[in-house]
Amino acid sequence: RYGDPNGTKKLYNYFGKKCIEYTLSQAIEEKKLTPYKYYPIIVCLTDDELEKYIYISKKIAKLYSFQEKDEEPSEEIKRLLIKRSRIVSGAKNKVDALKNELIKYRNENNILVYCGAVKYGNFGYEQSIEEKKQIDIVLKMMTNDLKIKACRFTSEETIEERRNIINAFKTERVQSLVAIKCLDEGMNVPAIKTAFILASSTNPKEYIQRRGRVLRKYPGKECAEIYDFITLPISIKAASSIGYIDSYTQGLVKRELMRMKDFVNLSSNPSFSNNIINEIMDAFNMDIIQEEVSIYEW
Repeated sequence: RYGDPNGTKKLYNYFGKKCIEYTLSQAIEEKKLTPYKYYPIIVCLTDDELEKYIYISKKIAKLYSFQEKDEEPSEEIKRLLIKRSRIVSGAKNKVDALKNELIKYRNENNILVYCGAVKYGNFGYEQSIEEKKQIDIVLKMMTNDLKIKACRFTSEETIEERRNIINAFKTERVQSLVAIKCLDEGMNVPAIKTAFILASSTNPKEYIQRRGRVLRKYPGKECAEIYDFITLPISIKAASSIGYIDSYTQGLVKRELMRMKDFVNLSSNPSFSNNIINEIMDAFNMDIIQEEVSIYEW
């Protein structure tokens, strides 16, 4: 149980040691899954987003200071953690960054775009007046601006609607699925070849599932591509010039680095991402990527 050491301990006490383990690495090596190329895309928080992120982080740190080290996080802490994670998932610069990457895929098929369960207010993308979901804004950009035939694929669609969408996707009448969490578990769409992940979970189980969803074997699919949108508090260039290190945003940088390291280790183009990882570590003065981050850094 990610982020729940007490719950994890109870599970191990009850079930004992692992009886079996089969990793993504083994699955790729044994050709049970498709090899993949990994492309991290750097996106920075806006000034407003960074201000909100730090404000919420300070509140989390203050509340956490009143708790025992191994105590279950309070409901208020959990609420603030979710609120802060949505700032990262819904970073407004991601929509334009996605558009820049999608341009070269306008005539391609078998595309998946993962969005966050977030909304933008009246200061959001294209100065929208009404609050809009990220998935709706992304769909509008893909269909209107890039003329990509895309369909939303969420829990809001019926089982029959989803079945029809998948059939249209397999027969290439639909170029792209735009999803939130519906594809995390239980849905098998092996035709997916290129994935754009706007909202990455901090939970390793979830991003392993998402990766596995993209790496399913499919006729003619020799290699998959994963574009992972990495959110940083400020740009690498700005961080380098000021020697930036902020205790309230350290966790954000660590989490993104940890996920990047995990993705790049199994990719077929590691040098591309390792160069970016080194740049981030140098810019943000991070010599060591910790395997765990404390509760208020999630």
